[in-house]
Amino acid sequence: MDRSAFLCPGRTAAASPFNCNVGVVPGSDPAPIGRFGNSGVGILEGPGMVSWNLGLSKRFQLREKISLRLEGSFTNVANHVNLGDPISDIANNSFGRISSARGSDFGGARTGQVSLRLEF
Repeated sequence: MDRSAFLCPGRTAAASPFNCNVGVVPGSDPAPIGRFGNSGVGILEGPGMVSWNLGLSKRFQLREKISLRLEGSFTNVANHVNLGDPISDIANNSFGRISSARGSDFGGARTGQVSLRLEF
């Protein structure tokens, strides 16, 4: 990805073009101009995600008003690796690169839960 297309406001392609301390230190930082270029919203796009989830349950009737329920639920059953988003910090030399996989909360590795419930 071409980082020079994402220069900070008031910076040129010369020294520290990706230092975005705009207006932080008066006199040394460029004055803020109120915008970061004219690019559209959502131009940086991460990879897609594949996640197959599965849930099963079975109820066993023990008595007239007592039953036992066995449940299992799993996320990302196929254990497909879902890559994380690209690094969006333009000051980072790895800008635009994907350096990790998603965490388990957002389509990461397979997780599962099994439970046994007595209902009365």
